[in-house]
Parts: sequence; structure tokens; C-alpha cells
Amino acid sequence: MEEVEVAATAPGPQLWKVTRPDRVPGHAVWILGTLQPLPKDLHWRSRDVTEVIEHSQALILGGVNISADIGPITALRLYFQWRHLRFNPDHQTLELLLPPTLYARLQSVRARYDRGDRDIERYQPMFAGARLFRRAMRAARLADDTNVQKTVERLARQHHLKIKRIKLEIEDPRGLLTLVAATPQAAQITCLQTTLSHLETDVETIRQRAQAWSTGDVDALRKLPVLSEDARCWAMISNAPRIRKLADAAREGWVSAVREGLEQNSGTLALQSIDRLLGPDGLLQTLRDQGYAVEGP
Repeated sequence: MEEVEVAATAPGPQLWKVTRPDRVPGHAVWILGTLQPLPKDLHWRSRDVTEVIEHSQALILGGVNISADIGPITALRLYFQWRHLRFNPDHQTLELLLPPTLYARLQSVRARYDRGDRDIERYQPMFAGARLFRRAMRAARLADDTNVQKTVERLARQHHLKIKRIKLEIEDPRGLLTLVAATPQAAQITCLQTTLSHLETDVETIRQRAQAWSTGDVDALRKLPVLSEDARCWAMISNAPRIRKLADAAREGWVSAVREGLEQNSGTLALQSIDRLLGPDGLLQTLRDQGYAVEGP
């Protein structure tokens, strides 16, 4: 497995600047596009981000915080429910559930990235694919838990910025977990097929995306295909109205936070996945459609 090589200090992509001169002259929201996975040993530092933080009053974090009105007993039950739902019913194994040709592909990929993982046999196909993808990224020295957002948040706290987190309230979390786990087996197998295809042929592209982010090459990121182990799975799960509603709420929550930051602060820094920012349906285009001026790479 070829490892990702980056400079000792990687700047990441340039920032996008969002303004609305007709309503709030002189105010700006600066957006840093993040990416996962990135090189595990990435040394990241951006002078642009540091300068923006020094002249800002707030930081908007990417992702969402999930909350539910539950007590500790219910939380414990949810944890065990989640552990149980990941596994195949009636102690079935992937060897019994998958078509022979697909199981052979799975075994081949496992041999390359994690030969000793025997627990994966008990996982439902969708969860097995996600587990194997994480192991493969680890073998390529790529990781989701790199220090970019942690570094930005630490700098923001040092400069006493207000930290804004997008929060989603979940009603009936047990029902939501059951809904995810009830994804039809045919759909789960399609998801696993997509994940295996990525791991068989596209790890180099994932590596190139990590390299492009590290060096700030946004043009390369636009040209390289977006590859995610859960993209096909998400496309199927999100057909459920309840899950689509949550996804839309998370998206609108972030856009609303950007609008509020622009109105309330002279300077705001926002983080968001660069894949959600780019493209004709991306968040940057959403801001443009709402009348905001967006400048950037």
C-alpha cells in the first residue's frame, strides 16, 4: 500500500469569503472546506485560518451534534440496540448471505487490508463494508480523526470566539435505529458491492484527494470523483422521509448559522466538508442562490 506523502506543514485549501454588502457592509464569513480521510500524520497549519480567527468573533463547526430527550437507562439501551442491529439475524454469516462471487471479492479485499478481522463475518453487509473501508484507510495511513477541526477549535477558544454547533433533536431514537437497520438486504448488498469496488480500484484516487486537500489544490478536488464508503448506502437510507428530513435540517441549520454569523459579527469562520460545499447542488451555490456573494478558489 502506497502511503500518502505530504509536506511537513500542509496549508489545506484557500478560504471562501461570503459577504452581503447590501445588508451588512464590512461583515464576512470565511469558510474552510474540510476533508476525510486525510493523511494520518498530517501536520496542518494555515496562516489564513489563523489570521481570520484573530479578527473574528465566532466559529461555526461542521457536522452536527445529535441530542435526544433520554435518560441514562435509555441511553444504555440504545447503545446495546445499536450493537445488536449491526449484526446479521439468527447468527448468520456473510458467507451464507452473500452470492459466492461477491463473497470471494470480500475475502480478497480482506486479505489485502485486514486478514485477521473475523468479527466482520457477523456484520450485516452495509456495516461490514463500512468496517472494511475504515481498516483499508488505516492501512493506507489515512484517517478521519486528523487534527484540522480540533486545531481550529483550539485556536478559536484561545481567542475567545463563540463556538456554534449545529444541533439536531432526535425524537424516538430507538425507532430511528430500527429504521436504519431495516434497510433491505438487497440494498445492503449493493452498498457492499460499491464499497468493494472502491477498495479494489479507487484507493489511489482517495489518496490523491487527500494529497490535493493537503496542498490546497481545489481544482484537483473538483476534478477527482467523490468516493465514500457510505455514499451508496446513504442514498438508499435517505429515501426514508424521516432521515431525509434530518439531513435537510442539518443542511439548513448550517446555512442559517452562516447567515446569523454574517449579520451579528464582523468576522466569522465556518467549517464544512468540502464535498458538501462544491458542485451545482453544494452549499456554496445555495448561498449564491440566496443572494450572497461568494469569492474563493
